This record gives sequence, structure tokens and C-alpha cells, in this order.
Amino acid sequence: MTPDNKEFMSSKVTGEDCAYIVKKLQRVAAFVQRLMAPPHSEEQASLHALKLFITMAIEMLNLWKVLCEHQFHVIAASLPPEQQSALQAASF
Repeated sequence: MTPDNKEFMSSKVTGEDCAYIVKKLQRVAAFVQRLMAPPHSEEQASLHALKLFITMAIEMLNLWKVLCEHQFHVIAASLPPEQQSALQAASF
């Protein structure tokens, strides 16, 4: 809690947790890359979509890791009230 009785936004997932999952997803991405099917097939399109999803998940987890390591709750508490409200309204 802050001095003005506001609750900190905090993560139960640590930066180390994020890094561990990123490593596993990078292995999956490498495996999917080796499986790439001939161009213009439905299988190739599905594998491409899966690879894109994995890439986006890796990016999100790396961002989460940075936020964990740099005390995001302190940064969020220093935002102007309207930005804090927008952040609280966001779903994660």
C-alpha cells in the first residue's frame, strides 16, 4: 500500500519466471521453423501463424520481465491520475 492507501499493482510472476518461459518458447519456435511445410500449403499457413503467436508471446514475456526487474509498481504510482486510471482499466 502507498501512503495514500492505494494498492500497488504487482506481479506474482518474477523476471526469472519470464526468462525461463522465453527460453522454452524459443526452443519451440526453432522446432516449428524446422517443420516449415512447402509454400502455399494449409499446413505452412498454420505453422506460420503458430510461429507468429510464439514470437508475440516471447515479446510480451520479455516486456513483462523488464517491468518486473524495474519495479513497475513504482513507475505506475508516479503516472498522472488519468494515465493510472487507463492502466487500471486495461486487462492483462
